[in-house]
Amino acid sequence: MTIEYITLVISILSIFIAAFAAISTFWVSRRKDYKNIVTAESTRWLNSLREDVADFYCLATEIYVVRSINFLGGPFSANEELPLKVKEFTKKSIMIKFRINPTDVETINKVAEVVRLQSLFNIAYEMSESEREMYLKKVDKEVTACLDDFEKHMQNFFQKQWDKIQSDAARL
Repeated sequence: MTIEYITLVISILSIFIAAFAAISTFWVSRRKDYKNIVTAESTRWLNSLREDVADFYCLATEIYVVRSINFLGGPFSANEELPLKVKEFTKKSIMIKFRINPTDVETINKVAEVVRLQSLFNIAYEMSESEREMYLKKVDKEVTACLDDFEKHMQNFFQKQWDKIQSDAARL
């Protein structure tokens, strides 16, 4: 009876080991799937935000160039498209703000600074031509500095976000 008893214990133990192996394999597989999904979605979010920021930056630059040329009396073929560009620019700024964590006030403020630059051109409408030319030179320096600052900030922002995605993936 001892051999039968030992055989029965070994059989039951084998069943428990097989069940444990199946459960642990399932758990590890689910955890790996979760990690891959979270990493892929985070990367997709970051790439989408990066595209919106690039579009926003290009639209800002284009709008400021067109407005500067208009004030200096130069003809510009994209003049009719300016309202559409401004609308798209505003939409991109809102999309960026919606995608960024509301606690990241610094990044939201950098976006707002670039948007605020549009209002600098409204003042120039009421100036004489000589005042306008001097004013636009000053505005040009401010626009360039603001866009450079925005670009550097966003590069740092994207690097921090990428590092965060990598560290989160390592912790999962």
